[in-house]
Amino acid sequence: RNRVLKRAQIVTTVSPWHVNFLKQYNPQMKLIYNGFDPELFYPQIIKTDQFIITYTGRLLSTSMRNPELLFKAIQILTKEHFFDENICRIHWYVDRVSQQIISEEAKKYQILSFMDFKGYVSGSKIPTILNSSSVLLLLTNQANQSGPKGVMTTKFFESLAVKKPILCVRSDESYLAKEIQEAHAGLAASNVEEVCNFLKHYYNEWKMNQYTTSAVNDETLSRFSRKEQAKQFSNIFNQLITNG
Repeated sequence: RNRVLKRAQIVTTVSPWHVNFLKQYNPQMKLIYNGFDPELFYPQIIKTDQFIITYTGRLLSTSMRNPELLFKAIQILTKEHFFDENICRIHWYVDRVSQQIISEEAKKYQILSFMDFKGYVSGSKIPTILNSSSVLLLLTNQANQSGPKGVMTTKFFESLAVKKPILCVRSDESYLAKEIQEAHAGLAASNVEEVCNFLKHYYNEWKMNQYTTSAVNDETLSRFSRKEQAKQFSNIFNQLITNG
C-alpha cells in the first residue's frame, strides 16, 4: 500500500486527518469527503407521537464510540421528571453485538427501559427513519492516541442532509466537531450539562410542533453532496489528462 501511494500522481481521501497523515507518503493529497445522495436524503416533515433519538450503525467498543454522556443526561432528565420512557425513546438500528454493549451500558444508568432495538434495516428505509427522528445521534470519542482519528462517516452527512438536530457524544474535539459547528447542525458535546440543555431545547420544540428541524448552513451542506463530489473527481481526472 505505501509503495503504491508513493507512486500515485494524486491520492484522494475522506478527512483532513487522513490528508495530513498520508502526506508523509505522497504530498499530492486531495480531500473529498464521504457524502450524501441528494436524491435520497432531503428534509421531510414527519410528525411523531414520541420524542425519538435515533442511532444507525455499529458499536464495537466504547473506546471508539461512547454513549456515556447521553445516558447520563437521560438519567438526570428522568430524575428531574423532564423525560419519561413513554414519551422519550432511543431507537437503535444496530447488530446484536452492538445491542449487547448498549444494553450493558444503559443498565449502569438504569435507563434500559428507554431503549428500542430495531436491528438493521435496508438502506432504502433510512431516509424516512432519519426524517421521523427528533434527534440524530452520532457516537464517537475524543480524538487521541487510543481514540478515533479522522472519523467522518457517511451517516454524519446523511444526517446533515435531512436537517435534523445532530447530537455527537462524545465530541472528538477535532474535525467532526468543527464541521458540526460550522454547519450549525447540532452539538458535539464535551459534558453532560451541554447534552441536557440540548435535549431540553429540542424536546420543547418537538412538544410544540411534533417534529424538529435544524438550521443547517446550506452552503456548507452543498459541499457534501455527491453531485459536488463528482465534480471534484472530474476536475482531478481532467487535471491528470491535461498534464499527461
